[in-house]
Amino acid sequence: MLAVGTYLLARLGLFAACAVVLDLLGAAPIVALLGGLVISLLLSYLLLRRLRVPATAAIAERVQARAERRAAQPDEDVLIEDAQVDEILREGDRQA
Repeated sequence: MLAVGTYLLARLGLFAACAVVLDLLGAAPIVALLGGLVISLLLSYLLLRRLRVPATAAIAERVQARAERRAAQPDEDVLIEDAQVDEILREGDRQA
């Protein structure tokens, strides 16, 4: 997750730099913040590819590992529902 943290800090730094530059150019504070947000979004896409790719891979690996762990564990709700359905079906067979 170091890659994700590094990418996050780089994006925050880029945003801060863009907002400060716009503020120094005389933009109103809200315009500087919103403009910094938009400009840093575009610049991060162009400039931070080296950091974004490993961060994306780390997140994808974590999501995949979580999905595999969940698939390996039986879902208690499903088991309870299956047991209830089986019980209802047995009761229906007894009454018929």
